[in-house]
Amino acid sequence: MRGNCSKTVTYPKGAKRCKSITSERVKNFCFEYQADVLNSCYQNERNMIKLQHFLFVPFLFFVTLVSAQTRTISGKVISSQDQTPIAGVTVAVKGTQTATSTGTDGTFSLSAPAGRTTLQLSSVAFASKEVAVGEAETNLTFDLVPTTTQLNEVVVTALGVTKNKRNLTYSTQTVETKDMTKARETNIGNSLSGKIAGVDIVRSSQGVGSNVRVVLRGDKTFTGNSEAFVVIDGIPGDLGSVNPDDVASMNVLKGSSAAALYGSDAANGAIMITTKKGVAGKTSVSLNSSLQLDKAVNLHNFQNVYAQGSNGNYLKDAEAAWGPRMEGQIVKTWSIDPEDSASTYALTPHPDNYDNFFSLGKTFTNGVALTGGSEKVQTYFSYNNIYGNGIVDNNKFNRHNFNIRVGGQLTDRLSFDAKITYFYQKANNYVRSDEDFSNVNRQIVRLPSNIDIDYAKERYQFTNANGELKQNYWHPNSNGGENPFWVKYNVTNFYESNAIKGLASFTYKLLPSLSVMFRQGLNRTVADQDEKRSFDTYVIANTGYYSIGNSTATQSNSELLAMYNNTFGDFNVSGVFGGLIRKGSFRQLTSTASEMVNENIFTLNNAAQGKLSSDENITPGTETHAIYGSADISFRNFLVASVAARNDWNSTLPPANWSYPYGSVGLTAIISEVVKMPTAISFLKLRASIARTGTGTDAFQTLEYFNINPGGSIAKSTVLPLGDSLKPEITTAREFGFDVNFLQNRIGLEFTYYKTNSKDQLVSVATPPASGYSSKFINAGNIQNKGVEVTLNVTPIKSADFTWTAYVNYAKNDNKVISIAQASPELILRSDFINLTKIVEGKPLGEMYSRGLLRDSTTGQVIVQDDGRPGVTAARSVYLGNSRAKWNGGFGNRFTYKNFSLSFLVTARMGGRITSFTDANLEGDGLSERTLEGRDGFVIDGIRADKTPNTTSVTAEQYWNILGGRNTPVGELFTYSASNIRMREVVLTYTIPQSTLDRTPIKGASVSFTGRNLFFFRNDAKNFDPEMVVNTASGSIGTESFCLPFSRSFGVNLNLNF
Repeated sequence: MRGNCSKTVTYPKGAKRCKSITSERVKNFCFEYQADVLNSCYQNERNMIKLQHFLFVPFLFFVTLVSAQTRTISGKVISSQDQTPIAGVTVAVKGTQTATSTGTDGTFSLSAPAGRTTLQLSSVAFASKEVAVGEAETNLTFDLVPTTTQLNEVVVTALGVTKNKRNLTYSTQTVETKDMTKARETNIGNSLSGKIAGVDIVRSSQGVGSNVRVVLRGDKTFTGNSEAFVVIDGIPGDLGSVNPDDVASMNVLKGSSAAALYGSDAANGAIMITTKKGVAGKTSVSLNSSLQLDKAVNLHNFQNVYAQGSNGNYLKDAEAAWGPRMEGQIVKTWSIDPEDSASTYALTPHPDNYDNFFSLGKTFTNGVALTGGSEKVQTYFSYNNIYGNGIVDNNKFNRHNFNIRVGGQLTDRLSFDAKITYFYQKANNYVRSDEDFSNVNRQIVRLPSNIDIDYAKERYQFTNANGELKQNYWHPNSNGGENPFWVKYNVTNFYESNAIKGLASFTYKLLPSLSVMFRQGLNRTVADQDEKRSFDTYVIANTGYYSIGNSTATQSNSELLAMYNNTFGDFNVSGVFGGLIRKGSFRQLTSTASEMVNENIFTLNNAAQGKLSSDENITPGTETHAIYGSADISFRNFLVASVAARNDWNSTLPPANWSYPYGSVGLTAIISEVVKMPTAISFLKLRASIARTGTGTDAFQTLEYFNINPGGSIAKSTVLPLGDSLKPEITTAREFGFDVNFLQNRIGLEFTYYKTNSKDQLVSVATPPASGYSSKFINAGNIQNKGVEVTLNVTPIKSADFTWTAYVNYAKNDNKVISIAQASPELILRSDFINLTKIVEGKPLGEMYSRGLLRDSTTGQVIVQDDGRPGVTAARSVYLGNSRAKWNGGFGNRFTYKNFSLSFLVTARMGGRITSFTDANLEGDGLSERTLEGRDGFVIDGIRADKTPNTTSVTAEQYWNILGGRNTPVGELFTYSASNIRMREVVLTYTIPQSTLDRTPIKGASVSFTGRNLFFFRNDAKNFDPEMVVNTASGSIGTESFCLPFSRSFGVNLNLNF
């Protein structure tokens, strides 16, 4: 094995340094570690296979747990709105500790004492209800009213504690979980668009299974993570691994006040997901199957008049389309295959090239869920599989979710809840984005119209006289172009991950008013990935490329909570007190052969001399210790005061600043309880809160560390010394709002004003070269977000057979960088060929700059050069605007008539600017309709440097060569408003009447037809989807660069309950 190894070595301050570090010692360590990782990965795979078999053991066991009851009350809970079953409803016998939950088909069964009994029914997103049940009544049906208002709505808050929404001192919103199981997404984060006020969502352009960015109330950090914190059953998680069929409720805590008990993770708000549990009674089964079809929609305006070439002449090896008009003339073929040397073809346009490259994307989702048990033990089991082909047909995605959850009463006082989830994901050929040469869309979008895409596919490679596999491309040895089919089939990537997520909790009731809970969570993910680039892949891998990597991430959470709830006369006191220990580690090894010896043999042993490197990234251990508590005191169901406090000890900060406290206080006054309201007003509540949260930094940012170059030398230019005075980022949030309902709660309005300041931002600043260091981290900067959120829920019509409900969400956020660093009024957030995205003091985050046309300072006229072409600024100094949206919102409606339900959602994301690097390249290559004008010459309307009018003619080719293209495009001409309004979602559901199913084992059945991203009402960007960005990093917002086309989705979903 040949090559060098690059490894990062960490030296804690005060540690003794080795006198010598040889490249051979480092290389041997890397290769030994690599072998250990690969062996460990093999063992992990075998263990995962064993685990899949093991998961079925408790599943088979729980089916036998159903037992007969002496007096059993059985029933079914349905929605009063559309008569569909409601899963996860808590059904309790009043005055006892006996309780259960409804299954996926809405049914339940529990024991009850003899005589008349009162049942209490409660569920997230539905009004609670008490029902008296006579002694002779045993099998009943109950309906719950959806809470378009919030009078008795129960929501899940921080630490998984359920509270009545009317008592909350901050804004929160729930998501209709049944909508997520009908209009399905591979990542449920996409399902939040337009349904929650204050949520901003953008998607990366990677194809099926790609990531989403979910931000609540604006960016709160310069370069760190501003995404919402995701909590699943009290344990940190991620949206991409959630099976929507397992979700019992989803609640969004938008601000720091709502999530302050989560400490360092709370500054960005939190998304609380509660998954389903088992229920007592006979075994119930739910089956779900869906198919979604994705159709690429071409928004580009390609020109189909002129062929490849230059100056009006046909050139078979040209990448650009500045050639002659296509009129059927016979020309030599572009193919460089020697067999085609004498071939000719007719020069005609192929306007469907772009559309024909993309396939019909297909995503199949199939799942099963089973629940059942006795009064003592209940079990829930689910399996879900998603298999999809993207619109680029070799982009494949496969995900398996196995989930089993067991809970129950061990004694009258002791209960338990345990869950284990196994998550397997495999993806082939995620679509690259941005300027990456292996981005297949980069190549297909630049295909001249005279080239037949079918012929380009048929002849994309050939074998030369030496037996070598060669790429067949119209511009050999291009500095950026490739045959798109060569990229598709010969430049591949692979990603696979195995994850185990475990949860166990025990709750002991010390007193009727006091319980103690211990909760332990563990997440472990092992991932493997590789990338292969065949020989003759231009620029990036002319002699091949192979990279392989493995990573392991582990996090454990140990938590002890005491929960109290008691009433003293007119006062009710509830509270939580607890402590947390969180440990995390991350380990990654990547080995790369940047050049290879033998053609297309993808092994590390095939690396060319000096072209093998290994990179190791280790975070051996980070810890956060915390203690926290909260208390809610209510008086006469009118006034509620809430206080929360937490202190963290974070190992990623210097010892002097390990400890930092924060908390929140809030007050709610339900005015309608004490003041006689006008008849039209049913409910009025005022609320206000203030919170302070802190955020640490990444591991080892307080230590000196050195990078070692291949050969063993120390790369001093990359040393990052960080001071002992580093402090946490601190966010202070203030919030005020009111909730008011009208006309017997048929209309509900929620209004919130908020203001947050995130200070002591962790900023990397350059240091003088004489210091021997490249940069250092300091605390500096203050970002402010302030805005309003409005939610309106209306039920215009409600009758026995027909119901119409509607909602509107609106949110406006004003972001401002109050200050940065003492010596720096601006920072670079992203720099690429076209734009410079900055953080500028006094401006919103994400200010965009680029090259622009030279203009006269007095008249604003374009200054034209002597050759007739426009003058261009030398630097990216022209202000383009800001990348963030000014406001966003959603308008949703649901119409229910008997067994039919029709819903639709329109979303708006207004304001902000976005630059298209794709458009810059299309114009530079003469491929867009915009380049048709002036092919025979035109005079630019402008003035010369001496103020005289311009009279010199230029061609479109000369004009766009200086303004477009890859290397120095003028972003001013390719920047647009990002405002768009679209038909986001349409769902038509038919629920089969129960009378039709009475003689079958089926207890419930429904079929739904769905559509997503159906069309735009308005799209200022016109040529692309402005919500699709190169990646989900903060600096990439506002940049479109060879992203996949807009996709329109249609689907069908079938649900059966047994």
